[in-house]
Amino acid sequence: MYYVRRDGRIKGPLSREKLRDLRRERRLRMSDEVAESRDGPWSRLRDVRHEVLGGAGSAEPTRAGNHDEILDVGDDAET
Repeated sequence: MYYVRRDGRIKGPLSREKLRDLRRERRLRMSDEVAESRDGPWSRLRDVRHEVLGGAGSAEPTRAGNHDEILDVGDDAET
């Protein structure tokens, strides 16, 4: 399970499959930070994408969706 942090907001826990879906839908940015614990350590998704998403081609964004959307999934975990 993973947590996603963007603009100080933390979402999760989220499964690897859910992260892949969010990436395909362009709701998860490569600049978002991910961690296995809500306390970190945090890494940018672009730096750990193969470990987190499972492979380069497994979560390529589709043309649908808006990559600027605020991540709005999972439970809020306030910081």
